[in-house]
Amino acid sequence: MGATSSYHRKLVKAHVRLRIKRWLRFFGLPIMETLQFFRVNKISASGSAVLAMILGELFIPNDFDLYLIFGLLEVMDQFLTQFTTYGLLYNLPLPKKEYQQYYEGQTGISSSRIYICSRTNRSINVIEVSPLLPVATAPTFLFHSTPVMNYLTWNTIVSGYPRLTHKMLGIVNEPTFYYSDRVEKCVEKYEDRGFRFLQEDDRRAVHICGVHPHCPLTVRCISDSATMRVGFHEEGDEQEMDLIDPFLSWRLSSPGRCRHAGNMDDDNDRPVIGFVVAGDGTIVSNSGCDSVVRVLEVD
Repeated sequence: MGATSSYHRKLVKAHVRLRIKRWLRFFGLPIMETLQFFRVNKISASGSAVLAMILGELFIPNDFDLYLIFGLLEVMDQFLTQFTTYGLLYNLPLPKKEYQQYYEGQTGISSSRIYICSRTNRSINVIEVSPLLPVATAPTFLFHSTPVMNYLTWNTIVSGYPRLTHKMLGIVNEPTFYYSDRVEKCVEKYEDRGFRFLQEDDRRAVHICGVHPHCPLTVRCISDSATMRVGFHEEGDEQEMDLIDPFLSWRLSSPGRCRHAGNMDDDNDRPVIGFVVAGDGTIVSNSGCDSVVRVLEVD
């Protein structure tokens, strides 16, 4: 709709801007100061709150997740102390040292803090990404499933799987049908919110493997035609949409390759490992819960 005319683009932009302002107020964040802080520090928001911004008011998010590059935890603490009534509840415990590389590889997260608003009791999760990742948006595409593969910057909202999300459909980002307790709880939460997750037979019947944008084997990019990108900056502001890393690409994990004519072989049932590649070549390979994940930088 937003691509049909300049008039409709303005309507979409204005509507999205109103939604985002409403949810920022809901979480007790000053709008202009927060967006400027996002801009200066390349911060992104993600999780259920951003999904609610996209879908409207189908559900009320439990918290607001903010993603920072490594080293900005104290900067965020100062911002929340100065401009909001949020106070630090606690630092989430880190995994034991021998599991830290695995944890960071699987999630892209180094550490996190929970803040609680003294007026409303609402919470903000401040999440510091792995020091090996150059951008705060990379962990979004390591999330458990496609409904939460969306993020917000200071002037743009991005959805990796907008058509599936609009239809309340999703794909689980796991290389096995045997989900961990954490992933199982996340899937159940979004099923309770109305999502249906496509099973293997569902998606094999309706797409071309490795080509269709909603196939888990298709390598996707933030700048491709299947990704939704809506700028919501004020009228008269000619700033370009800030995607943080417009060249970031990813592929989902999948329990097996998709069946289609001419590709029925023994490899169909082998797990496919997903990954995220930042624009500078940094790769995070997500092997799920079976083995240590490789995190490396490509020359």
